[in-house]
Amino acid sequence: MLMLGLDAAGKTTILYKIGGKVETTIPTIGFNVETLTHQTSSRITSMTVWDVGGRSRMRMLWRHFYQDKEAVIFVVDSNDRDRIENAKEQLDELVTEEALCDKPLLVFANKQDLPDAVKPEELAEQLGLHSKAFRGKRWLIQGSCATNGDGIFEGLAWLQAHLHPSETAPTATAASAVAAQQPMTKVVAATAQGDAALGSASDTDSTADTTTAGEDDADSPHSHTSTAEAVR
Repeated sequence: MLMLGLDAAGKTTILYKIGGKVETTIPTIGFNVETLTHQTSSRITSMTVWDVGGRSRMRMLWRHFYQDKEAVIFVVDSNDRDRIENAKEQLDELVTEEALCDKPLLVFANKQDLPDAVKPEELAEQLGLHSKAFRGKRWLIQGSCATNGDGIFEGLAWLQAHLHPSETAPTATAASAVAAQQPMTKVVAATAQGDAALGSASDTDSTADTTTAGEDDADSPHSHTSTAEAVR
């Protein structure tokens, strides 16, 4: 799976929150790779998530990560209203890529804990998710807070179901594409009927040694990232 978004959206914090880590992050210079295991009542799924840096120079290299990915997670800083249009431009490019156009898309409307954050339903409109470009595409926009985990596992439950079509999965419509905002634990309903539970464990396969810092313009000051050399 590929996790993309502008810099400071909270991608790496989400990645390590899934893995149960709470440390300090610094901006991702290259990319992080994390292997996560999710268990439902019917199966155990292992997912390798590629978290690619979102700075402008790195975005030019995103295309090198498109091949052989089964799903896309796109993270948006809902509180950064000035850059939502920029995020939309990047998302518009992603949906036209041949390697990704038929892959399920999970959009995290992140930082919903902040008072000025755009709500998921409004953000869906601003990102053009109801436009012609997204017709026929499997997508969900999920409100989230990376620092405390709100919404993260609900979004992953939807994505996991769409990676395994035999499992019942909610349909992304104007009404159902915006998931409910509730405090999260590490076990949540994995389907709309709530007949499966989603948990997580982490097996890190990082591209570089772990680095920590006191300040972070990429994510929350309460989680951790592994930085790698920029892709040349």
